[in-house]
Amino acid sequence: MAIADLLTTLESEGRARAAALVAAARVEAERLTREATHRIGERRAARLAERERELGALGVVALDGARRDAARQLLHARTQLLDRVVARARQLLPEAAAARPPGALAADLAEALGCLDGRPVVVHCPPLLAAPIRDLVAGAAVRVEPDAAGSALTFAAEDGSVEVDASLATRLEQLRPRLAIELFRDLEPAL
Repeated sequence: MAIADLLTTLESEGRARAAALVAAARVEAERLTREATHRIGERRAARLAERERELGALGVVALDGARRDAARQLLHARTQLLDRVVARARQLLPEAAAARPPGALAADLAEALGCLDGRPVVVHCPPLLAAPIRDLVAGAAVRVEPDAAGSALTFAAEDGSVEVDASLATRLEQLRPRLAIELFRDLEPAL
């Protein structure tokens, strides 16, 4: 019986040892599973954070692009508005030239003659301005040449060395930048 008892004891010890090994293996498997799950979670969180940064950068780029497009469209609309205002002003130039006050004409003439330093002058002007200019320059070395086809008002040295353009069309173009600033400043609250 001693062998039977020994076999029973060895079987009991073997079962106990096997149960202990299985229990230890389960504990180790659970620990490894927790670690793997934790590492997977960390990798997933890192990848999500990286993807969020990528998408955030793409969002910033897209937002910047949208802002540039909006600014370009606004600038284009403003330019078109300014072009329409200037075109309408050009249409009104003949009426404005005809209604030009004599004082303005005298000031333009004095300024132009000052630039020409006493040289003989040729004035090209619309026919309506020829008589008033002749009256203003009576006795000076000025020849007035009406230009039936144009609305220009120019003062030139006879030798062609200097020319002063005092036409309203030229002045309108010179005033265009200031007109743009004032027009857009007045429109700004509406935009």
